Amino acid sequence: MKIRPALLRLLALTLLLAGCTNAATPAPAEPSVTPSQVPSGTPTITPSATPSAVRTPPDLPPPFQASFLYDGDTPHTYITDTCQYLRDRWDSSHAAPGTVVMVIMFHAIGGETGGDRISDEDFHFLMQSLYEKGFEAITTAQLADFMEFNAWIPERSVLLVVDDRRTAFYFDTFFREYQREWGWPVVNAWISLDDSIGRDNLPGNVALENEGWVDHQAHGVVHNVPMGPGATDEYIYSELQGSIDAFQHNFSKTPLAIIWPGGNF
Repeated sequence: MKIRPALLRLLALTLLLAGCTNAATPAPAEPSVTPSQVPSGTPTITPSATPSAVRTPPDLPPPFQASFLYDGDTPHTYITDTCQYLRDRWDSSHAAPGTVVMVIMFHAIGGETGGDRISDEDFHFLMQSLYEKGFEAITTAQLADFMEFNAWIPERSVLLVVDDRRTAFYFDTFFREYQREWGWPVVNAWISLDDSIGRDNLPGNVALENEGWVDHQAHGVVHNVPMGPGATDEYIYSELQGSIDAFQHNFSKTPLAIIWPGGNF
């Protein structure tokens, strides 16, 4: 008889959780009986000790390995206490098992749907469909906390990202109604180059950031020159640190993530 891998994982997790429970909670002591509680003339019967079964948790899987890791990178575990890890992972105040996050980036809204563009009609249909299927929009900080600590987020979450430092008018036109009706935030992938477009768009975006529902995250500095495999360390540093410096100056915050320009990671 074949056992499916999912069932094996469930059995292994059950055994591991049982092992954690036994290790954390000592067995209650047998109640003692004093001689005064034993009726005179009645023989005392001492039950034979029954050995308790020792449940040993199965070995954990080996560290993750992949051919594309650098030779100098060594996989390691952040939480060495596996019982504590499982308690954190399955705590009722954390994200429920099966929680999913979908990330959607919009490059251009308007015109006809095709390529990197979505029409007004299709955009509003998409947003309504997400809501009807039970999705809720989250922020970048919520996504980061979920990925690192399994922090609570809605069981069906979506991160909405808008490409290329759009104007405040753009967000008011397409996204404000969903913030007003459903409280949905949205990310503006902000290019930090200090050019005329950036200076013109900045005041309105600072106001949106201060409102709290448009979450600006880094989208590089130069943007049109990707940080590809041929980029120097100096250029990559200037793109990342340059974004941090610009954000701290313009938005009074440090970005949590970079929306990789062109997907050239």
